[in-house]
Amino acid sequence: MAKWDFPVTRGATDGFSNGAIDTFSGRRLSSLVREIIQNSLDAWDPKAKDPVTVHFSLENIKREQLTDLHSLKRHFESCLEIAEDQEVNKAIDFFKSGLEKLNSDTDVPMLVISDSNTVGLSGPTDREKGPWYALVVSNGLSQKLGDGSLGSYGHGSKAPFSMTNIRSVYYFTKTINNGKEESRFQGKSILQGHRHPDNKKSRTEAVGFYSEAGDPPSPLLNDEIPNWAKRARSNHSDGNGTTLFIPFTEFNEGLFPETKITVIANFYSAIKTGNLRVEVDGELIDLNNVDAHYQWCVENLEHEQDEIDVDYVKAAFKSIDAIINCTSSGVEDLPEFGKIHWHLKLSDDVATKAVSVARHPGMLITRKPHLLKRFASLKPFEMYVYVAKGDGYNALTQLENPAHDNFEFDRVSSTTGGKKVKGKYLRFVEKIKELLKEHAEIHSDEEVLVTELAQLMFDLGGDSDNNKNKDRGNRLLVSSAPIKTPRAPKGTTAAQGQQDGLGGNKGENPGKGGGKNPRGSTSNGLKPSKVGGGRDNVKGGQVKLAAEKLRVVSSASTGGFMKLFFDCHRLGDYEVSLNKVGESESDNDPVILINSDGKKVSKLKFKVENPGRQSFSVNFSNNEEKDFVLEGWLDEVSQ
Repeated sequence: MAKWDFPVTRGATDGFSNGAIDTFSGRRLSSLVREIIQNSLDAWDPKAKDPVTVHFSLENIKREQLTDLHSLKRHFESCLEIAEDQEVNKAIDFFKSGLEKLNSDTDVPMLVISDSNTVGLSGPTDREKGPWYALVVSNGLSQKLGDGSLGSYGHGSKAPFSMTNIRSVYYFTKTINNGKEESRFQGKSILQGHRHPDNKKSRTEAVGFYSEAGDPPSPLLNDEIPNWAKRARSNHSDGNGTTLFIPFTEFNEGLFPETKITVIANFYSAIKTGNLRVEVDGELIDLNNVDAHYQWCVENLEHEQDEIDVDYVKAAFKSIDAIINCTSSGVEDLPEFGKIHWHLKLSDDVATKAVSVARHPGMLITRKPHLLKRFASLKPFEMYVYVAKGDGYNALTQLENPAHDNFEFDRVSSTTGGKKVKGKYLRFVEKIKELLKEHAEIHSDEEVLVTELAQLMFDLGGDSDNNKNKDRGNRLLVSSAPIKTPRAPKGTTAAQGQQDGLGGNKGENPGKGGGKNPRGSTSNGLKPSKVGGGRDNVKGGQVKLAAEKLRVVSSASTGGFMKLFFDCHRLGDYEVSLNKVGESESDNDPVILINSDGKKVSKLKFKVENPGRQSFSVNFSNNEEKDFVLEGWLDEVSQ
């Protein structure tokens, strides 16, 4: 007879906290939608004539139909006893709340997610292999792509448990087993180790199952499956595929708009190419109407933000916009990699430099791919790259992390096979950079020079994934008029070379990540320079220097308080002045006024005692000055 039970163990048992579930708790809906649809796409049935179809709906199941809940309640009671003994308040609250729901006689709210035109959860039920065992029975076993619906990664399989008040779900699948159609049904619960209700001397594992007795637990087959589950699946899906039931769900009708937003943000390309259809609360999204749904999402995102990663969605919408409004596009066939389809948008409304990578059948993986994060000498751009099936696709899937949101080199070993995978990825990176250079490189005759744009975009760190500098400074504006490279005033000796000032920024900036500048100084442990008020009539020395690699960043949330960073490798006493780039017609008429000792001054004195990176704070007289591209000059003070 089928019932909820937890295997007895003689070893150590797991506590209430579960890292995999907690991983998804912050943005539960985003995680749930991404994991389920991605794995459904990976389980597409090649014999199916229609695209993979996924349905999201809410059902209310009569309490009397869920006859298994009584046996689950006994384990909740035992878990509560352990939690109270351990004085773990979070667990105590969870099990008390769960027992209230299990003791209630009201209908059970159920989030129902079904896919069709997939192969279902195939594989044996009595051996430690295959998608069925990986998803339903095991704890973290990975069965890679193409092996079965909802079962690619053990890690992702925990996403649904973050959306239920009792950490329990049901799986119902129709698949082919030994050449015959077979239906399977089983429940899974992730609680904590506890005393077995039938024998208080025995300790259980944290994971239990609603199943027939056996080792491993055996699913209910065909006619043994509850009628409520068969009916709920038949409402939306037919044929082979999988339905996930999430009882006592925290999902409510108010989350359907966010569900649609998440679907579009992550799977626009899969839908647009006809590989996927999604039905959200009876509303179908397919290749014929996905653009209209996308426009609705853009217009309503401001008001529909519960349980989703809003920043990620906004970034993903930029990728979609690059597809719809691209200024150039094409298809490349890379040797030993395969085809990539790309779309590039260059326009005045683009203020970022981002490459978005998606793989077959159309899920956006990342907007920060390894080695494709920083770009010097390029205009702002949005680029969307789709990797079709082939050797390159296979390489990306080996580098792809369990969350499906980035590529990581340390996921493959340094063996011959690992080197080949990395080599394919590097060829892919090389091609993308080649395309960007061809279409987005800035030329000297354009109105914004490379060096000014580099400062504008704070593109100062090269292409290192180790640069941890998150302080990218204040917003800067550039006028449509040509911007001139700063030039030292006539009659002075630009001792460090004209090209090394703002006009010669090579994109090297140590930031806060400990990176080194060209002369070997680091940004860690900067000693603020001694600063005092300057005088406009101070007699200048024979040297006037451009402030090398100038950065101006906000260091307070109010007023005009800013922080200056720049390089100076010549010891001495100086006065620093700031100009808006292209704003000052007179070399001796600085635009930026600074508050110092109750006065408004145009220069500040400081002493360079240690060559290298310098920093000090200033207070702008006009806070709006921070919104301009700035250049800095250092006047040596005569002794």
